[in-house]
Amino acid sequence: IDALGERVEVLKRGDRGVLKVAAPPHTIESVLSPFLPRYAERFPNVHVKLSEALGREQTAILERGEVHIGIRHDQGDRRFESRVLPPDEVLAACAPSLELGRAGAIDIGRLASHPLLLLDSGYSIRRLFDAACRLTDVEPNILLESRAPHTLLALAEAGQGVAIIPSLLRTDRYKLRIVRVTHRRKPVRERYAIQWDKRRPMPPYAESFCEALAEYMREVLPITHPTEIKMAAARKQPPVRKSRRQ
Repeated sequence: IDALGERVEVLKRGDRGVLKVAAPPHTIESVLSPFLPRYAERFPNVHVKLSEALGREQTAILERGEVHIGIRHDQGDRRFESRVLPPDEVLAACAPSLELGRAGAIDIGRLASHPLLLLDSGYSIRRLFDAACRLTDVEPNILLESRAPHTLLALAEAGQGVAIIPSLLRTDRYKLRIVRVTHRRKPVRERYAIQWDKRRPMPPYAESFCEALAEYMREVLPITHPTEIKMAAARKQPPVRKSRRQ
């Protein structure tokens, strides 16, 4: 009886249960994999179950109640509540030997003639890039389309083309030149968001998860910066003085 009473109190507090989360594969790798251990320290009784799903795929599973929350580009759908996050930018990645753009940026009109390595059309960042191409009235030179972001990075590192990637994607394992894609001198980007179906009740632990994740993502986004920005930040670091041996 005492054990049952303790379990009822835990359930009342809302810190025990299964939380189902949908996110694109690169978001799971870059954001959720380092975040979840931190979250588990605060909420050890909440089991987070992940589902890999791209932006449009999340709409259906959120409506059916198969997951509690989705992490994706903000679709502007009024059926969903959103916790808005920093924007996800379109970046171009290529071999360091390729002189691509200036001051860490390249206009989409100049980029379109390069052999491009693009993500599958299911990715929101791909649809954003395609929309910018239409606005600029350019036809991209597509070398490869892939559902696997790291396939594009490996080919770009090998000098086989220019990969168009989101700033949420980790690139630190590759030797690449990264530049921001712009349209009329403005970055091509879109808001990222944590979303849930407001017609369905949210368990208390889901709300605390959203708050903690939003705070974490504001700290770490963007995951990847243009190369020039990274180099400038490195130059600002004070030199390390070597101590003289006695």
